[in-house]
Amino acid sequence: MTDLASNPTLQVFQRHWMELPKTGLVPHRRDFRPEALGRALAHMVVHELVSPDDIRLRLVGSMVARAYDEEITGRNYLEMVPEDRRQEASRPFFLACAQPCGMYTRMRSVAWRGLTMQRVSLSYPLRDDAGVRWFYSCSTTEPTGEPDFDFANDGIATVTEVLDRRYLDIGAGVPN
Repeated sequence: MTDLASNPTLQVFQRHWMELPKTGLVPHRRDFRPEALGRALAHMVVHELVSPDDIRLRLVGSMVARAYDEEITGRNYLEMVPEDRRQEASRPFFLACAQPCGMYTRMRSVAWRGLTMQRVSLSYPLRDDAGVRWFYSCSTTEPTGEPDFDFANDGIATVTEVLDRRYLDIGAGVPN
């Protein structure tokens, strides 16, 4: 996972999460200090796992919103995934909260204007009083050279494909 080793934004996020006090390997949301992230805060995305059909984007940092060129805070993340992949896209979030682990994901996304990009995200679960149902991510755009446009884009931001996904063991193993 050389992306993490060479990505200071993801390193700041990872270091902060690792330093948080844990209950059952997972920190409580109230202990997360966004101000400790500095510039990495602009790359944050907070997912609330409401149901397998609804993963709400509760906070979307300005750099992520800028990459998609639209406001996506409050949206159901799964609405940004092609309909035939939504169940497959939801599953890793719930697995990583049920068997607490981190997740590294590289994906291809398309902004509403058709600009395609590769994003790399590092994510970890957090809990509240109801349980482990939050997933905090730090997401950056990987340089891909010249801009690539998908002229078939239907006018909304989409996550078109996952290029790589790895679970990260935080002490409970990783899902199969």
